[in-house]
Amino acid sequence: MSDSIRFTKGRDLEGKRITLCVTGSVACILAPELARELIRYGAQVYSVVTKAARRFIRPTLLEWATGNKVVTKLTGKLEHLDLGEKSDLVLVYPATANTISKFAHGIEDSPVTSILNVALGAKCPIMMAPAMHLSLFNNPILKQNMDKLKDLGVHFIEPELMEEKAKAPMEKTLSSIIKFFNSPLKGLNLLITAGASAEPIDDVRIITNRSSGKMGIELASEALLRRANVTLIYGRVSVDIPKGCKAIKAESTEEMLKEIREEITKGDYHVMIFAGAPSDYRLEEPYKGKIDSREKERLNITLVRTPKILEEVRKIKENIKLVSFKAEYNLSDEELINRAKEFMLLTRSDLVIANDVSRPQAGFEKDTNEVIILDSSDKVKKVKGSKKFVASKILDSIEELLASLKS
Repeated sequence: MSDSIRFTKGRDLEGKRITLCVTGSVACILAPELARELIRYGAQVYSVVTKAARRFIRPTLLEWATGNKVVTKLTGKLEHLDLGEKSDLVLVYPATANTISKFAHGIEDSPVTSILNVALGAKCPIMMAPAMHLSLFNNPILKQNMDKLKDLGVHFIEPELMEEKAKAPMEKTLSSIIKFFNSPLKGLNLLITAGASAEPIDDVRIITNRSSGKMGIELASEALLRRANVTLIYGRVSVDIPKGCKAIKAESTEEMLKEIREEITKGDYHVMIFAGAPSDYRLEEPYKGKIDSREKERLNITLVRTPKILEEVRKIKENIKLVSFKAEYNLSDEELINRAKEFMLLTRSDLVIANDVSRPQAGFEKDTNEVIILDSSDKVKKVKGSKKFVASKILDSIEELLASLKS
């Protein structure tokens, strides 16, 4: 039955052997349809189910969906070795808190955890799509276990948080798998900046801005999911640095430029994404020690301009693809696009991401954004949604840029 639908949607997964591990979240009712979708793109799918998952779906349904016998227990045929060592991807959909935590501690008490442990030892790619109640997903112990697995190279498909649940959308999981195998970013070296710089007033006080770093962090996370090699140079951020990237802290604008210069000099970077918010000004002469506010009723300071990082980067290396961000305030869409075009010419960027930080769902410290993406042919895309969604669309545009250069 599965052969009759193979390649009906494309050949993106042709020749890929995917082991689908199904655990006991109610979201497992979507697993048979996910298996069918993977086959429609050309994959060969083998399924493994836990005892808890069998309370929701019968193995015969997955056997019908995949055309292959379902593993419900381990036998002398050593199914865990075959599936854990010889798969192109082991996918856990859905992944419960129980399975994630057991895997993080090397426990083997089900066919799924046995296959996962074998796959980790065999360096087979592993993806997990968490699905559970929100209170479980926010449990700090689970977060620690997920971080441990991320450090070991396990990829997590971020769930959608709604209705007090962390949900694993089937469409997002399918898209992530296709990108995992086919992204033009796979194996490329990306340098991404994120967060605000901080310029000292004295040894205690600083001048900074409202950037949270969320947009740059989401870009780094999405690039890692597409198997790019990511270097993240970051300033002050309010969110965790994603596991799996090379992370470099830079406090001031000049420190950020110094780190970027060193990375460009010693590394072969293909794309640089400037999502950080470096300060345009610093104190001409920062005070030493701590200013005593009782002695100074007024404080007069002189600000001088900091180096323009984008302009400096072009002086260092010409052939790097540059993606720059341009923040504006209280402009119409037409004005925002015009400013983006001017900025593209000034910085010689390949893509410009412009947003108006005065808009309710855009800008600093928010989980959402509203941007226009401008390429060198003056093509404009308008994107609005979560910063994670916006990050995926920005990287889609970068992939289109790289593909156009090869054609």
